[in-house]
Amino acid sequence: MSFIKRVVNKLQNDDTCEIGSEFETANLSDEDCGGCPSKYPSSLKIDEDSKLLNSAPKPALQILVATGEKDWLRDISDEKTSWGRVCNALSKSSDALQTAAGGPVRVNGTDLEFDSDDGHVVSIILLPQFVRIETTAKTVVDEVLQVLTAGKRKDLPNNALVLKDKGYVMICSHGKRDKRCSVTAPILRKELEIELRHEGLYRDPYDDEPAGIRVVYCNHVGGHKFAANCFVYLEDGTVVLMARVKPEHAKSIVQKTILRGVVFPEITRNCAKLKSCEW
Repeated sequence: MSFIKRVVNKLQNDDTCEIGSEFETANLSDEDCGGCPSKYPSSLKIDEDSKLLNSAPKPALQILVATGEKDWLRDISDEKTSWGRVCNALSKSSDALQTAAGGPVRVNGTDLEFDSDDGHVVSIILLPQFVRIETTAKTVVDEVLQVLTAGKRKDLPNNALVLKDKGYVMICSHGKRDKRCSVTAPILRKELEIELRHEGLYRDPYDDEPAGIRVVYCNHVGGHKFAANCFVYLEDGTVVLMARVKPEHAKSIVQKTILRGVVFPEITRNCAKLKSCEW
């Protein structure tokens, strides 16, 4: 075995130990990475050397904001829209939200879009609660706090909808922050959706059939130097934050991470088992 391969194997083993006993881990094999015709452009520069594991904090709460867009201003809170104002309100109350959630809170704009007769109303989704709320900048913080403190379904806000999805996959497409994301996102999304269809899990934005997976574009998640950031949130509380994800990894992510909870240390930024909610 070459010196370089020994070093790589040691680093992967170290990362496996850091992930801990909550997750089954596996290395990506040639079999996992083969057979995919889609590739990123050879000109794409990705940091393959920096340590990936623990390059992102474990989130206690993920808030998805429906914007209907796939690219945004550098800071989404600067957007002069109803959803931009919702993001701004959440950002200003980050301390209170983190205290209530018991840890880091992620707020991301997404390309999700829901019909509303009121132009001021914005849809947000809370994970791992799997609750959707139709909200405004004035009420969003109080409503999120109410969800976080709700012990039972009856304690949720009146405008809360409990979702029946199996999970969400977020792919950073924020080209105005880093052009690489606008290159990798559509290629990776296409392959993930193909694999999800094979398993009968794919759900488009207007499909209400339960127990499916929805793939969404999102804004800046940090770690753009790694590129191809892909975050998975599942109904059982599993969270896997990945980067350096290639199109040929899509099959393994669907068949092993989404269906079996397996984590691949070499593409994992962090992972956690959050408390799932049984509404």
